[in-house]
Amino acid sequence: MKQLVGLILVSLTMAPTAWAGMVPPSLDMNANVRRQLTEAELVCKGEVVEAPVPKYITGELPRGTGLAIVRADRCFKGTPMSQITIAVDEFLPSGGFGGGARLLVPKVGEYGLFFLTGNGAPYKPITKGEAYLPDSRLMPSSSVKSEPTRDLEADFLAGLGDPDEDIRLSAMWYLGSLEQLTPPAVARLREIASTGSELQQLFAWAALLSAHQYSVLPEAASVLDKQRRSREYVLPRDRVELMRLRVQGLICAISDPVVVPYMRRLSRSSDPRTREDAIQSLRGQRDLGSAPIFLRAMHDKEGDIGFIAMHSLFELAGTGPGWDYIPSPDDFRTGSWAADRVTDWWDSTGAALARARAASPHAGT
Repeated sequence: MKQLVGLILVSLTMAPTAWAGMVPPSLDMNANVRRQLTEAELVCKGEVVEAPVPKYITGELPRGTGLAIVRADRCFKGTPMSQITIAVDEFLPSGGFGGGARLLVPKVGEYGLFFLTGNGAPYKPITKGEAYLPDSRLMPSSSVKSEPTRDLEADFLAGLGDPDEDIRLSAMWYLGSLEQLTPPAVARLREIASTGSELQQLFAWAALLSAHQYSVLPEAASVLDKQRRSREYVLPRDRVELMRLRVQGLICAISDPVVVPYMRRLSRSSDPRTREDAIQSLRGQRDLGSAPIFLRAMHDKEGDIGFIAMHSLFELAGTGPGWDYIPSPDDFRTGSWAADRVTDWWDSTGAALARARAASPHAGT
């Protein structure tokens, strides 16, 4: 027993250092290629041919003191070049890196996209996004250059044929983060969503939803509605479970009214987390037609669903009832008086205010 406890304690103390190696590159959800492309002055893909060996130290952490050399195979933004010198981090905290600023610690042999700033001698990594993304060595069949976004799209489409599964999944995520895709890219992702594995299907849905391709909503919402969230948190290698949560979050974050019918259906899900996300999404739509759903949801005893539903009604009306005491989340979870009182206010006052507000040309402003 003591050995087991000791092993657990050692595992926990190693967690900050071990985490980065446990999560596959394809699950780095910080990648937003459109934003990274905007910040960067030079964007190229290539292989790291020289890099300092990381040194672990205590105390203050010097940044950008090492130099790495990348053999560039293709550049998407900035002046094309065959070799790039980059200021990188050569020191790491001995206790593990807990987050905050992003460290760029490339290793010889790594291959990917580099997002850089400056005018050389050396170039520096961007500071508001990931400066390095693993990428496929495959190249598009056409070498004709267009504008950077379309060239990157062609590169990621080529990456969908990579033999490495993580690279293929990453390519799908990168495509979605471009936010605007050409018809051939949309068609390729739809094909994967129809014929790929469960994990590939989820990544394709995520990419299409991120690129505002909402025609996949019926299928995605239908599948996710049948899959109860087994837990709120997932382990690093629970890739399918993590992507289900990610796709669910993408659907609930859509502000386009096209999502309303699906959120209404998901508001009746057997999973309380899904119901809460659906109510929160409908709340953001300011849709008077969802008022009956909010009235019903106030009687839901799970989480903060009743509390969120109450405020959804207040926002439809443009005001609350002006009571000295507004029911708390616990009031909705432990009894029915809060839901009954808000319902009485809605029937007597709130609904009329909401209808007048919906009819106003300035409703919602």
